[in-house]
Amino acid sequence: MRARTIPAAAALLSACALALSACGGGQEEPLPEPVSVAGPMWQVTDIYTAPGEPSSVPPGAAGSVGLIFGSGSATGSTGCAPIQARVEYSADGEPATVDEADAVTFDIVDLGPVDGECSGSDAWSHGHLTELIVPGAEFDMSLTTPTELVLTAREEAVDPPSIRLVAL
Repeated sequence: MRARTIPAAAALLSACALALSACGGGQEEPLPEPVSVAGPMWQVTDIYTAPGEPSSVPPGAAGSVGLIFGSGSATGSTGCAPIQARVEYSADGEPATVDEADAVTFDIVDLGPVDGECSGSDAWSHGHLTELIVPGAEFDMSLTTPTELVLTAREEAVDPPSIRLVAL
């Protein structure tokens, strides 16, 4: 009786091993390549201004608030107005290219005319962004995933304000 059990167990183990190897194919999905900070539209998804306050860009403003970073500029929309800025990038305190940078300084910020109909969620986003993105504002830049960028204000605070963006 025991002689029959061993071949049956071996056959069962072989079948299980074959089934498990088919599940993953032995290969993991590769992670997406990091995108360049320069070029793509970075949609603002969260604006963190104070602990405990709502941070998510309201659904009504989703897709209308974002920035595009260039080699020495940033352009986009606050939700209510176009925004353009001259920026300088640095890494470890030294001048750097946008893709090498760990920090960005907004030198000159030009806000276009505010839409007279701006209200609700667009006004919420506009108000918070225009408080943070001002001439002289400095932010640490961190690619937390290949398509997520976080700008954290360089301020002496326990929880400094930050802006979370996702590449489109």
